[in-house]
Amino acid sequence: MVRKCLIWLVLMACCCVANAQEPRIGGTLDGITVKNSLRERPQTRAYAQEVFTYWSGENIGMLGAGTTDNNIAILVPAEKAGKRVEEIAIPIIDASVLTDVRVWVAEQLPQNVDTDCSVLVEVSNPSSIAVDGSLTLVSLPEPYVIPESGCYVGYSFTVTNAQTDYGYYPIATDGEADVQGGLYLDFGYGWDDCYGQGYGNSCVQVLISGDDYPENAATVESEFATVFAALNGTTNATINVTGQGANPVQSVSYTVRDVATGTVSEEQTVQTGELAIGNSTALTIPLSAEATVGTYAKEITITKVNGEANEATSKVTAAGNLMVLSRLVPRKTVMEEFTATGCWYCTRGIAGMNALQDTYPDTFIGIAVHGSMNYPDPMQIAEYPDFLGTYLGGYPSCLLNRSISNADPYFGTSGNMLGILDDVAGLQGAAEAEVVVNPVWNADSTVISVTTDVTFLTNYDEANYRLAYVLVEDGLSGANDNSVYSYGWWQANSYLGATGADNEPYIYEWTQRGETASPGGSSQLTGPYVKDVVFDHVAIMTQEIADGIEGSISAPIVMEETQTHQTEFDITNGVMPYYSQYFGDLVQNKNNLKVVALLLNTETGEIVNADEKGITTDGTSGINNAVTGDGEAAEVARYTLDGKQISAPVKGINVIKMSDGTTKKVLVK
Repeated sequence: MVRKCLIWLVLMACCCVANAQEPRIGGTLDGITVKNSLRERPQTRAYAQEVFTYWSGENIGMLGAGTTDNNIAILVPAEKAGKRVEEIAIPIIDASVLTDVRVWVAEQLPQNVDTDCSVLVEVSNPSSIAVDGSLTLVSLPEPYVIPESGCYVGYSFTVTNAQTDYGYYPIATDGEADVQGGLYLDFGYGWDDCYGQGYGNSCVQVLISGDDYPENAATVESEFATVFAALNGTTNATINVTGQGANPVQSVSYTVRDVATGTVSEEQTVQTGELAIGNSTALTIPLSAEATVGTYAKEITITKVNGEANEATSKVTAAGNLMVLSRLVPRKTVMEEFTATGCWYCTRGIAGMNALQDTYPDTFIGIAVHGSMNYPDPMQIAEYPDFLGTYLGGYPSCLLNRSISNADPYFGTSGNMLGILDDVAGLQGAAEAEVVVNPVWNADSTVISVTTDVTFLTNYDEANYRLAYVLVEDGLSGANDNSVYSYGWWQANSYLGATGADNEPYIYEWTQRGETASPGGSSQLTGPYVKDVVFDHVAIMTQEIADGIEGSISAPIVMEETQTHQTEFDITNGVMPYYSQYFGDLVQNKNNLKVVALLLNTETGEIVNADEKGITTDGTSGINNAVTGDGEAAEVARYTLDGKQISAPVKGINVIKMSDGTTKKVLVK
């Protein structure tokens, strides 16, 4: 089936028409297993071949601009110079809506495919991925020798019917993070390098051969993600290794170098399985932590392949940081989901968030940010959609800790059912700072006083961190909304009646819910809607959500020294939505309000850690202005590190609130 990703264009009741030549994401082909079309030959020292592609091999996404002329290309880089292009496999989503399919190779991106290409092959009978997963294989009349500067491999076609999904979105991409050289597009108006535009990479595959391949060789991506460990502890770094030799990689040996001291570890060996040339795998490399907190630059170098010296001459070292902390605290994962009641497929976002809440009840924080599509959304607020709109291209989509962007809130980055669970699993781990938020009502429950304690587990001379806040609400419903636009609370649901999800309860629920209706009597919007949805995790107010509050974290940052920040949410007059002319106060039940505190890294933009709490009253929290008889501050409340209030000391670190407003931590043995 086709999984559509409807595009957010403007925060208005009606969508504007985008520029006809601007590419748009059209969804993902689900349930399709792409067949391997390229030939396999025995590898020898004299001759070897590899499949060169930017495609991750996990996903087929659809891209298009509704245009007649479509030209797509990838760059085969200069490092392949001297080798030969023998075959090219191109992804045609639906050949029935295309004509004039051609495959070509050129030293430069051609202004005219007919005259500017070194190789041009007409394709008479292209295959359709949407039918049986087949790529279209083209064998060149004779091998093309890649020049010193590299070359471009591409394909072109003419769309005969752009009124279908496959005709409007005929270009296959992987939907993953852009790679330089992975996608160039020309819709008849000149070439555009799509790197950095969020469209993913072309699924073109190129069979490259050569007579000078090494026997045992492997390369590694140049960087690995920062990892965390406690003093004198251990942790694991993940590196991505690619086979580059005629012999399949079965094992690699490596050393770890500390950049500051130059100390190199003893050589260690890890098994990789059968890793053919051009194929990659992720390897887990253990790292030992130092006895002093700090950030340590490390280099992991692949020294041997299959027990022999690594014959790769470049790209053999991965660099990254090991951050040694005073102790380990869990990093919570924050999903900021872009959604809308008028979005036909946004019910899968609700399904994904429910699955995450059940799977990671202690470390997941969900924030549903509503915009509008087709009609005004009653839960849309002003600031947050504007911010997300700069990062996300459509509904539904999400950010995860602002380190994974433009992910699907259900399928994740892999495109698999509930693939979002795997993405969040990969983000589980330690954080460099602990965040504890404590929101408290004032006497008449009109103002929320928020106190946030941030304890860093290492030292920094500078404070490249800030706090941002979100007020969220569960249980929002429009069942009693009598406005003329009450249908704004209806949730569009194109999953009604869908099959194949019987064993997945989160999305299956939405295949059973809904009825045909016409919002506002509009025949154009007639479709399946669920009229009684109760919305959770809804963002209704924010504070400096994009960049954080200036001065909320100050320098220097001292290990295990708590910094306390205070702010407040004043809801004396309620919280009015963006479309206040149509809908009323968003605060429907104060008992369902929660405050989320986000600790942002101002250099990377990532959410370092976060915390979420429901709002207590002064009496519940026990925080007041009590003092001892001699005028000194007294303990008024005690909490565990996860924010649970306790009546007596418990083993471990206890957070103590004092009557003068200060906070301290004590270790109870």
